[in-house]
Amino acid sequence: MLESCGPTPAYILAGGKSSRFGSDKALAPMRGVPLLVRVVESLGGVAWPITVVADRVGKYDHLGFRTLADRRPGRGPLAGLETALFDCREPGFVLCASCDRLGIQRSWLESLLSAARDGVSAVAFRSDLWQPLPALIRADPETLSRVSAAIDWGELRLSRLLDELGATAVDLPVDWTTSSDVNDPSCLAGWLARTAHRAGC
Repeated sequence: MLESCGPTPAYILAGGKSSRFGSDKALAPMRGVPLLVRVVESLGGVAWPITVVADRVGKYDHLGFRTLADRRPGRGPLAGLETALFDCREPGFVLCASCDRLGIQRSWLESLLSAARDGVSAVAFRSDLWQPLPALIRADPETLSRVSAAIDWGELRLSRLLDELGATAVDLPVDWTTSSDVNDPSCLAGWLARTAHRAGC
């Protein structure tokens, strides 16, 4: 079990250029609410406080979210994780999530937290391959050093880092396909249509 009784801080990685989306996907309206807000809502009650890592300081402050600048812009999610580990001051784990993963369930996050134990450096979902986000990463100097070294060497894959950390694998939730990465407007439209159908709208 997670050794800390306190809340687990969460960092939402939102430092990408949204080039395929055509505009800032984090602000894309999802039934009248910015996508980023929906992602934050999906983490509510499980992780706190929630911080966003973006390409500049304060980018999403207007939504009420503390926003950090990525320490190494343009280097992908691994650089966002490095920024989160630099920022976190509490021992234990941080929960990292993507700004464009819709449909995260509370039960999924609880299953990650239940696998976080002493001696574990990371926890993530895996079937045949890693599903790198959301994931729990231990916030300590050793992990930070390994993340920074990977970026220095040009290895930017989160899945590779999970292998190197000897991450604990949690079985992919049976309803994982109800979630989706929003890479472009058609992905968002498709997800909204599917969820509306399931809800009987």
